[in-house]
Amino acid sequence: MRRELIHQLDYKERKWLYKAITRMVIVDKAVLKQEIEDLKESLAGLSGAETKDLKHVIEDPDFKLPLRKLDNISYESAFIILSEIARLAAIDAKVAQEEKILISEILQLLSFDAEATDQIVSWMENLAKVNLEESRLKDALSKHYLGGF
Repeated sequence: MRRELIHQLDYKERKWLYKAITRMVIVDKAVLKQEIEDLKESLAGLSGAETKDLKHVIEDPDFKLPLRKLDNISYESAFIILSEIARLAAIDAKVAQEEKILISEILQLLSFDAEATDQIVSWMENLAKVNLEESRLKDALSKHYLGGF
């Protein structure tokens, strides 16, 4: 997560983002280490404290409620939230159908019209391709690394 952008959000917007990130991680059955780290950070943000056992946050009845429309949000804040969630969805180098459905719901809750869905899904798929290329490049370059360790 890009903390410098997230800190531009107000308290209510950050809480909403953390809840949406948690939902995005959970909706995808394949969870990477980076997604787990983002999930832990999001749950810590929701609980307001750094703690190793964040199970109580997930079990909180308020957490289980569906995401609600985020009223009176600026375009800049809505875009920060949207871009962070989209980046997370693409981190595993693919975009699952469940993630596309959830991002569509999130767009509506952030006051974007239906036409925005195709654009953001396309961007997510491009991010996924870039992440896949990076992974492949990392593997390919390992044969050429001359360093110590």
